[in-house]
Amino acid sequence: PSNPQELLCPRDCHQFQPPARPMFLYLAYTAPHIPIQAPRDEVERLYGDNTAMTRARKKYATMVSVMDVGIGRVVEALKGRGMMQNTVLVFTSDNGARYSMQGSNFPLRGGKASFFEGGVRGVAFVNSPLLRKTGYINTNLHHVTDWYATFRNLLAT
Repeated sequence: PSNPQELLCPRDCHQFQPPARPMFLYLAYTAPHIPIQAPRDEVERLYGDNTAMTRARKKYATMVSVMDVGIGRVVEALKGRGMMQNTVLVFTSDNGARYSMQGSNFPLRGGKASFFEGGVRGVAFVNSPLLRKTGYINTNLHHVTDWYATFRNLLAT
């Protein structure tokens, strides 16, 4: 696409068909990430009047907003095809934000490429009607590989 942000919003979601066999969809967004770039019209539409944000922060926030729209399109396509009831949705980051790229890990100290909590802790969630225990927040230390047993057990059902 002529606009790099179009890569963040899959337009082929309407082509999802309920599969005869299990489907695995891996959608790895690279935003927000360097280079910090976003469509000028979207930056202005979303954050143009916000005088508390720097231009770079507005671009970063727009990248997050556009990513959110893309994820929403995927979820709506799965719902529209009756596939959401048999889906496990996982969202995770690989590290904390980089301050020099307009990210924030507040109230944690440090950022990407540091060993402080702000560099190694990230946000994540797992959502599915297939999960037995829901509606809680786990603040324990874990690694994405810890989810293996849960996913394996879900596949066995």
